[in-house]
Amino acid sequence: MTTKSEVLRIPRAERLRVFGLWAMAGAWSSKELSDGHIPEHMLEELAGRPKDAQALVDVGLWRAVDDGWQFNDWSPTQPLREKVLEERKKSSQRVQDFRTRNSSGNAVTNSVTNDVDNSETNGGVADAPSLPFPSLPNNSSSKSGGKKPEIRIPADWAPTAAHFTRARESNVDIASAVEAFKLHAATHDRHAANWNAAFTTWLTKATPAAPVRRNPDAWMNR
Repeated sequence: MTTKSEVLRIPRAERLRVFGLWAMAGAWSSKELSDGHIPEHMLEELAGRPKDAQALVDVGLWRAVDDGWQFNDWSPTQPLREKVLEERKKSSQRVQDFRTRNSSGNAVTNSVTNDVDNSETNGGVADAPSLPFPSLPNNSSSKSGGKKPEIRIPADWAPTAAHFTRARESNVDIASAVEAFKLHAATHDRHAANWNAAFTTWLTKATPAAPVRRNPDAWMNR
């Protein structure tokens, strides 16, 4: 975690460059689950110089270690690799449990849970904690393309585990919600830059499932 006093201790002429390295390195470490360790070979990939890394060491934001540098005070504010992998395992198990409970032949439900399960297997983190660092693509040398373009809903789009949780808490049938959401998107030729966010909005407006009403005199007709 950085403080204003630490940043201000960086020489003014180098402050923007050095702080930029700190932010990019933090984003890379969060994505790669390196627990705040920045290997020496990554410095150049992150557009940093040895003097920039030393500046971060001098103000106490980094410390020099074997084969690179280590963020100071990483664990209190950032997710550790062990914790993230544990959450991924739990999320995958929740999806598997949901599929088991709803294995009666609902095609939409099976399709949704299969897609979510595949997403988890490929390394997605549905409930990943928010981070103070900007996102960074896997290829660190690629350039940012600016504003994300709006596109049609991808054929393989599926709700996240967070959507399942929200639907359950709001008493919304997620299978029906997904089917209606996809149908509405196709019918109206909708475009969105973030379809996960669009579905979150859809869930907030979804009508909760009606409670099952039982006839208190039904036993008399048995």
